[in-house]
Amino acid sequence: MPWETVERDGTIILNGDDRNKLIPNEFVLVGTKIKIRQEQGGEITIYPASPEGIAAVAKFHPFSDWEDDG
Repeated sequence: MPWETVERDGTIILNGDDRNKLIPNEFVLVGTKIKIRQEQGGEITIYPASPEGIAAVAKFHPFSDWEDDG
């Protein structure tokens, strides 16, 4: 998969009380379940939440090769 930093401008689609955003195809997002998080500073991030999505990004975790001896 082509993992790289990507940024795109977009538009929010209003749908009643919800706001929607289509994710462009050039963004890699494995699976269909996500977690959406808003930080105190207002930054919004989207993370994969399905098992296959978590597995796809697990290798990019800085300590993914460490084993827990606990």
